[in-house]
Amino acid sequence: MSLGRLLVPRHRLGLAATNLHSPSPRLLSKHILPRTRHSSSSSSSSSSSTVSSTSTTATVTADASSTPPKLSKFRQYAEQFKNKPASHLISFGILHEITAIVPLPIVYFALTETGVKIPFPDQAMEEGNKFVARVAKYYGWNMEGADGARMMLNMATSYAVVKTLIPLRLALCAWMTPWTATRIVSPILNFWKRFRKQPPSWPTKMQFFKRNGFSHDQIPDQTGKVVIVTGANTGLGYATMVALASRGAHVFLACRSQERAQAAIETAKQEIKDLNPSIAPMLEFLQLDLNDLKKTKASADAFLAKGLPLHILVNNSGIANTPFALSVDGIEQQFAVNHLGHFIFTSTLLDRLKESQPSRIVILTSNGHETTPVGGIDFDNLHREVTTVNTFARYGQSKLANILYGKALARHLQNGRVFVNMAHPGFTATELNRHASESFGSFSGMIAGAITKSVGSDPKQGAMTQLYLATSPEVEEKDIRGKYFVPVAQESEPSAFAKDEALQEKPWTFSVSLVNENIGIV
Repeated sequence: MSLGRLLVPRHRLGLAATNLHSPSPRLLSKHILPRTRHSSSSSSSSSSSTVSSTSTTATVTADASSTPPKLSKFRQYAEQFKNKPASHLISFGILHEITAIVPLPIVYFALTETGVKIPFPDQAMEEGNKFVARVAKYYGWNMEGADGARMMLNMATSYAVVKTLIPLRLALCAWMTPWTATRIVSPILNFWKRFRKQPPSWPTKMQFFKRNGFSHDQIPDQTGKVVIVTGANTGLGYATMVALASRGAHVFLACRSQERAQAAIETAKQEIKDLNPSIAPMLEFLQLDLNDLKKTKASADAFLAKGLPLHILVNNSGIANTPFALSVDGIEQQFAVNHLGHFIFTSTLLDRLKESQPSRIVILTSNGHETTPVGGIDFDNLHREVTTVNTFARYGQSKLANILYGKALARHLQNGRVFVNMAHPGFTATELNRHASESFGSFSGMIAGAITKSVGSDPKQGAMTQLYLATSPEVEEKDIRGKYFVPVAQESEPSAFAKDEALQEKPWTFSVSLVNENIGIV
């Protein structure tokens, strides 16, 4: 083994090599020089090369030995972080969550099993027991007579104890991050990158969908069709708008921000030109604020005043994972925007859709409709100023309302040629989770955003299911109505709540009653 070959690993391994102690001259002479002499016994030039190599090695040894081992390891970690910052940040975030979650049950059960009681006023404990019993009853649990306040107090104490350990937790996270990043997170990310570039040869579920689904090339000519896409300035709505306009449709971008919509229109025109140079895109902005029912009604009326037909309505816009807030009309915001606003918008445009039949209504929903509170949609508490329902469940009940309303609407329109269906786009890299930082904190929001961007599918692919329901001749040929579709263009079964016909009418009647009583615009 020549000296040159010995030094190759330092160049190839890079970071790992900086952590190795350089071999002593005695070790070099023992393991290198004999082989050098053997290889140069017939050449004096090789002997001089050996002497030169030995002196070079001695210099390297002296330089390496002058670097303290701890400093060398620090440089190694610094280089690792510099080369793969994402792996290290994700690792630190995972470790931070683990060190926050794992100690909680340990401290809690320690308090419970040892019988340690945190002193607290008796009257406050009694009121706390009643409050916990009410909340538990809401979720379907019976905690009457239980010491719920003591349980909550122990939980709060456990949380406080874990919080006091933050310096220790951060130190542990920093210590474990390099190992976790290089041994666990980085290999997983590398595998995922290779997987996305070259999927395995066996037929995966997504490949099955793609093979039997729907593609941009299958969108028929839409010349003469008038379309409204809500939330068309970004994400799935933007991809839907571009696809339809590139096939000749006259598309209205129903959005809240005119500035963002106009920017989207300019970008879309260039994309459409690349897709279909023979098309002159017909794109218009339509002001729509789904958070305000009166403005939503006014938006639909503004379109009707244009005297145009309406062949396709894509209820695409939505919000998710927002902090608890009420809409302008005093309704829980996710429910108001995702369902109630679209209900008013669709109801106002329904006669025009009937006049323009055959026509389509596509309601964007999500498999998140399965994350509803116990019992489905909590209609009685949608207007309360406080809530015990978490943000995922609030999003879930709004998406369940989309399916229930869509199925009921399809049933009401079954004798005509207005086809109503629901689409779940799949896990797609859009701006839907842009409010995650507000709900869960900036760090968790950043991690959620990074995962969405790296794992989520492209919006152009995610929009294929709703484009299928909006344009495919199969919808009319097979009389597809009130169905729930998943990627790509595959009919699926929603949750048991969504299939309950009695429950399907409730969002409709609730919405009509609410609007007539409080708003008076229907």
